[in-house]
Amino acid sequence: VYSGIRTTPSAFSGKSFDNVTCSIYGYSDSYSHGTHVAGIAFSENITYKGIAYGTTNIVNSKVTDNFGNFLCEIPNLEYSFTSNRTYPADVSNNSWGARNYACSPSLGVVADGTHTYSRYADALTTLYSKVIVFAAGNSGPDGGDSCSTRDENSLGIPADTYNVITVASMDTLNSSDRNDDVVSDFSSRGPTFDNR
Repeated sequence: VYSGIRTTPSAFSGKSFDNVTCSIYGYSDSYSHGTHVAGIAFSENITYKGIAYGTTNIVNSKVTDNFGNFLCEIPNLEYSFTSNRTYPADVSNNSWGARNYACSPSLGVVADGTHTYSRYADALTTLYSKVIVFAAGNSGPDGGDSCSTRDENSLGIPADTYNVITVASMDTLNSSDRNDDVVSDFSSRGPTFDNR
């Protein structure tokens, strides 16, 4: 939840980090989640290259406070695109969000693209003409919450947004053959509540 990126691994050598945070713990990564996601995105490791290896300028931005409250997601997401930055982002990769009503009824929100987070992400894609990517979430059939009995409608928010790219987790079944890959059991999946 408080995860930033450890900028010291050799897989990130040669990269320039613009560290943004709203946490007294700074931009570092105490849970390994942010570093793992960053490695998937832009690792330069010779064996495990990221999908966007060669990227040189990174905005490392936390979205939660020290207690896991999403207080910084809106200003920090927009900050990465603003033109007054030396290197405005072209793509924003996000691994944060909230469970939808079907998975956590106490939240009272439905993954149909109308939540404030979702509408804001949509507005940013239009305002800045940039690509925003969100993780689907971890509320799939084996996700451990009330969505674990379902195989659909478990997308988190704002993964339900109209104009972002939503990505799930894939299980390679420990083979190099891409034809046997499946969505991981824990990974959230659609459709959205408005059948997208």
